[in-house]
Amino acid sequence: EQVRAIFDEPALAAYERAVRAGINYVLIGPPERHAHEGVEERLDGLPDLMPLLFRNGTISIYGVRAAR
Repeated sequence: EQVRAIFDEPALAAYERAVRAGINYVLIGPPERHAHEGVEERLDGLPDLMPLLFRNGTISIYGVRAAR
């Protein structure tokens, strides 16, 4: 449940939660898009902290840059 909150939180809170949990990548596919409306738009708002590493017609992969 703690990690799942990343998909619904504001972008900065999602980033902070991902760092605390030691997450390196966030994958968004059809199930996440369907269950968490707007998740990609939120994560796209943090290109310096969670850059988009890959996107095609099915999935998007965001990296989680470690806090400095």
